[in-house]
Amino acid sequence: MTDIPRFDQMMNPLLQALRNLGGTATLDEMVHEVADVMGLAPAQLAILHAPGKSSTSEVSIAWPGRVLISGNTAY
Repeated sequence: MTDIPRFDQMMNPLLQALRNLGGTATLDEMVHEVADVMGLAPAQLAILHAPGKSSTSEVSIAWPGRVLISGNTAY
């Protein structure tokens, strides 16, 4: 499977990852922990969002993180 879950499907795993990491983490730590929580395969983590840019998984995990930080639940 090489599809990446949508960012909104990563909200609960992101919250679980934050709990696992003690409530705070860098993006890199979050990507790895969310990948573990969700059971994402290395092939899924390797998909690039755009050539030479962040991976799609990083972008998909960063969005719900930004929603949490901003407190904006109307997306």
